[in-house]
Amino acid sequence: MRTLHKLHKLIFIYILINFISLPIRAKCLTDPNLIINSKSAILITHQTSSIIYEKNAYDKFYPASTTKILTAIVVLETLDLNERVEVSKKASSINGTKVGLCQGGLYTVEDLLYGLLLNSGNDCAIALAEHTCGSEENFSKLMNKKAKTIGAYYSNFVNASGLHNDKHYTCAYDLSKILSYAIKNKKFIEISTSKSHDILGTSGDSFNIYNQNQLILKNGKYYYEHALLGKTGFTTPAQYTFAASARNNNVDLIAVALKASSKDEYLQDIINLFNYGFSKIKKISISSK
Repeated sequence: MRTLHKLHKLIFIYILINFISLPIRAKCLTDPNLIINSKSAILITHQTSSIIYEKNAYDKFYPASTTKILTAIVVLETLDLNERVEVSKKASSINGTKVGLCQGGLYTVEDLLYGLLLNSGNDCAIALAEHTCGSEENFSKLMNKKAKTIGAYYSNFVNASGLHNDKHYTCAYDLSKILSYAIKNKKFIEISTSKSHDILGTSGDSFNIYNQNQLILKNGKYYYEHALLGKTGFTTPAQYTFAASARNNNVDLIAVALKASSKDEYLQDIINLFNYGFSKIKKISISSK
C-alpha cells in the first residue's frame, strides 16, 4: 500500500508539473471602438508582454515571410556575420520573392541577413539555413526549438522562408512573442531599420535592396512616426501578414496582423493598434519613498 501511495504521489506531481508548464491563454481583450479587419491580430507591450488587444490571437494561421524574423534570430545567434556563405542550386532557384543570388556565389552572412529582412529574399533564407545546419530541414528543427524557448508554443516551422506548407503555421500571439524577443538583438534592429543596403558577391555581382516596410518610409501614405521596424509577408493561402514594433516615450509595442485581404488593410490595422495602445499606456515615475 505504501508503494502504491508513493506511485500515486509521483503521478500527481508529474501531472502538476506538466500542467503548470503549459502556456496560459489570456482572457480575450477586445474593444468595440477599435476596428481591426485582419482575421487575426494582437497588440502587446514589449517590456512586460502584457496583452492590450487580441482578436483570434491563438488561432492557427500561416505566417508567410514573417517567418523570416525567427530565421534571422537563429542565424544571428549561431553564425559569425563575416562568414562566407556559398549559394546552392536550391537557394538560387527557389520560388517567390528573392534577391537574385547566383548559384555558387559567395556572400557574407551579414549581407544575406539584409537580403532576408529588407527584401524578404527566399534565396537568402535557404542559403543561410543550409549554411547553418546543412539543410533547411535541420534548420527548421532549430527554429522550432528556439520558438519554444521564446514561449511560442502554438507554432510549427518546416522552412526558413515562409513559403506555404500546410504544416508550417503560427498564431498572432506566438509571432508577437518572437518579434518581441527579436528586438532585444541590436543587430536585428540595425538591419531591420535600414532604408537600403548593397549586397556584394565575391564574383563582382551586386544587388541594391530597399526596405519594404511602408511604416518607416517618410512621405509615404502609411508613414508612422513611432514605427521602429516590421516584417511583411504574403502567400495566397496566408494572404497578407505583418508583424511590427513601435516606440513612443520609451514604451515599445508589438503588433501583429494575420490574413489581411490587402496591404492597405494590414497597414491600417497595425497603425490603429499602435495608436490604440499608446493612448492606453503611459509610463509614470514612482517616488523612491
